[in-house]
Amino acid sequence: MLLAQSNYSLQLDSINATGEPGDFLLAPIKLTNITNQGFYIKINRIKRTSPETWASCFCYPVCLAAFIDSMEWWVDANESYQ
Repeated sequence: MLLAQSNYSLQLDSINATGEPGDFLLAPIKLTNITNQGFYIKINRIKRTSPETWASCFCYPVCLAAFIDSMEWWVDANESYQ
């Protein structure tokens, strides 16, 4: 079995957002690959706690449908993504 290890950093400006119904709210996360090798990363939404009339989605590089609870993408060597 081949095990891969990846080193990266996460920078959170804020994961809290407030606004009015219908507003577009953003909680950005900056991911930086601190190695000279690329890797795949997968993010899973653990729990949805928003009211039924709200929608939330993952956005990278485009926003995905609100019912999609995970996403995976390639992180290039020594690159940052937000």
